[in-house]
Formats: sequence, structure tokens, C-alpha cells
Amino acid sequence: MSREQIANLVGALADAVNTLRNADPHDKAEVYCHLGLHLRYEPDRNVVRAEVRVDPRGALVRVGGGT
Repeated sequence: MSREQIANLVGALADAVNTLRNADPHDKAEVYCHLGLHLRYEPDRNVVRAEVRVDPRGALVRVGGGT
């Protein structure tokens, strides 16, 4: 990817994050569900646990190159 493509991708992700941040709670919950993201609040510890459950039938996306 070129620097411009990466910058455009980062900008698009930032826009998506801002949109989700301001979304209706019910819409946000639906998006999280489709992403496989599960949040659990533990009120006694004032902690939110986040877990991602990947559908075994879903495609995994990998970034090429070394990490």
C-alpha cells in the first residue's frame, strides 16, 4: 500500500469510529454483535470485559509483511 492509501484508510477508520461513538445505543449494540464483540460489565469491580468471538465460517484478514 502507498502512504496515500494508508492515510485514506486511517481517515476512513477514524470516521467510522466517530460515527459509532455517536450512534444510537441499539444501533451500536447491533454493530458490536455483527463484529462478534461481547461486552460484560462487572459492577462490583467497575470493569468492562471485552471479548471478540470469531465465527469459524468467517474469513480472517491478515496484513502482509513482517510485524
